[in-house]
Amino acid sequence: MVDATTVPDLVLDLSLFVVEEHEGEPFDGRERLEVETTSWLEEELTSAFRRAYPDIEEREIIHMSRNFTQVVQGIIEIGERVGAGGSEVTQMDIANGLVYWCVANTSLEDIFTKRGPVEIEGSLTAIDQETLKKILSECVARVADWLIGLEVLRKKPELYEKFIRGAVTLGASDWERNRGKLKY
Repeated sequence: MVDATTVPDLVLDLSLFVVEEHEGEPFDGRERLEVETTSWLEEELTSAFRRAYPDIEEREIIHMSRNFTQVVQGIIEIGERVGAGGSEVTQMDIANGLVYWCVANTSLEDIFTKRGPVEIEGSLTAIDQETLKKILSECVARVADWLIGLEVLRKKPELYEKFIRGAVTLGASDWERNRGKLKY
């Protein structure tokens, strides 16, 4: 189980994940996604992003695909390192992972880090319209990419499950998994 003292160090490691080998071995000696799987994922993502975003330039599509592939690789590797696994992936796992990576882990977090705690039921900390629009745009872009990524990963169920488990373990492991206990 990941706790608050290990997550920051693990999340920082995401920037180190690239598909490079030295004399046939990964630089850091840890298991990585097979080069064949990584190439497949990047090609599939490029194709899916191209279909979903016809107005984005090709070089940006390729850049997005590489970035998402590296994030997937990092999430899976770190998740495996900290013991992500076990039970079947549920819709709540998918929702928790998506919300953590696409909403909680955005500029919204920066705002609340700077302003301190916010009272949900009372008065919310005022966020101007421009800031709100920026946050919502960032969330929508991340969710759109995440959903495309999940669609691609579903073609390889084991990879898909490792990704979801890793995403939950890294940021939402202590979040509610019982939908009946959540309200809106």
